[in-house]
Amino acid sequence: MKIIVVDDHNLLREGLVNMLNQQPDIEVVADVGSGQQAVEKALALMPDIILMDIMLPDFDGIEAARRILYRQPEIKIVVLTVHDSNDLLFLALANGVKGFLLKNTPFSKLLASLRALDRGEAAISRLMFCRVIDEFSRISKQRSDHSNKLNMLTSRERDILSL
Repeated sequence: MKIIVVDDHNLLREGLVNMLNQQPDIEVVADVGSGQQAVEKALALMPDIILMDIMLPDFDGIEAARRILYRQPEIKIVVLTVHDSNDLLFLALANGVKGFLLKNTPFSKLLASLRALDRGEAAISRLMFCRVIDEFSRISKQRSDHSNKLNMLTSRERDILSL
């Protein structure tokens, strides 16, 4: 699988590239340090997967992902970040990323996630998956509560509400 690594920290990026390139089934075709470079390299090289940091110097990784996926939706993007935030998780998923991993993930789990992603699975930790499930449950409950409240209205109240 062809991979682009995007991170503004040179040491982390170079270390990750070296470790990934030691894998027989992985080829790092580029490594860059900004959102704009990520967009340019992604469109020029058409990788299978992009490992994308969120905090980048020009625009964030979620915006870079949005721009890439608008033009090349078949590229799979995995956010690799230190930010353990539900808001960022849901924003990234809403913008089409296929994975969300924290930078403290062991390398063996990162490799397993990348290989799973290459097979069509999501690259997301169990903790992040639980957060997604919890959010869907919360939204479903809110919709159900809202629906029950609407059912309590009289037909005249529903007519007025619809106007």
